Formats: sequence, C-alpha cells, structure tokens
Amino acid sequence: MSMYFPEWQSRWYEQHGHNNLDIFMDTQRPMLIDVNIRELAQFIEVIKLEKIYDDYGKIYKLKWTVRKIENSSLFDRYMASGKKDNSCYEEEVITANYNVFACYNSQNCKPKFYDGHLDEDFDLEYSNELEENLEGYIKYLQENDDELPEEFYQSRTFKKEKSNDKLQQK
Repeated sequence: MSMYFPEWQSRWYEQHGHNNLDIFMDTQRPMLIDVNIRELAQFIEVIKLEKIYDDYGKIYKLKWTVRKIENSSLFDRYMASGKKDNSCYEEEVITANYNVFACYNSQNCKPKFYDGHLDEDFDLEYSNELEENLEGYIKYLQENDDELPEEFYQSRTFKKEKSNDKLQQK
C-alpha cells in the first residue's frame, strides 16, 4: 500500500538511518508490511514467552525466546520454508529482570467502535455495514480511527501526459 503513502512518509522510512532513528514495528502478520519498508528491515520473531513469578504470584522476570533474521531476503526464505529453515535466523533468549507489563498500557489503542461497549456484552445484531472497496474502507477508518495522522490514506490518481506519454501524479 505504499503507493498511498504521502511522499514525505515514504522518504522518512528510506532516510531513517541517516537521521539516527531506529524504527520498531510490531505485527502478527509481517508479510502485510509494505515491501518497500520490509526491504529495509531486520526481523525478530518471538517464539516463546516465559513469565517467572515471585512467591506472591506476581511477575518479576520475563524471558523471550526469539529468532533474529538479518534481512528481508532471509525473512522471505524463512517464510517460504514454513519457518523451518534454521539457516535464516539466530535464536537467542532475551531476559527482562522486571515486569515489563507494568511499564505500559497494552490496551491503549482501542478503536473508537469499542467506546462504551467494553463493559457490556457485544450486540452482534448491531454493526456497521462492511465496506466493499478501498474508498469505503478509507472513509470508515477516517471516521472511526484517530490513531493515524490526517490524510494518511490519501488516494493518488495518475494521468497520462499527452506530450510524451509519461505518467504524472495528479
């Protein structure tokens, strides 16, 4: 979907290293990350999380078993192998000697359509109609999701320039 990124946003990803930035993304489906962004990435796949409890039943330590994948070529090969090609990654254990979950609110990005409904049973009879095209989906997100910057989903249309048949952005 990078064709819908504003120019500044695409350039921001491309130039992040030159600006001394490290960008971290968290996703359950990395293949959905835009290919232009994925090509710039390294990957960490969480294989297992072990929670260690104190005598009072409270978490005091966490251990993640992860697979580190150096680049998108190795990631694509890893995915094509059904996550079985162990030459694509290095496995290691990362430990936090504190309760990471106490440091942030993991439920702070709830969509607007949850507002007022989380303390009650969901009524499956009441829902918005599903959108059947990109424009409808964009409109739905603009009305119901305020996590993205203004005009994040900005449609681009192209026209042919008559003089030399080049494509030019409108």
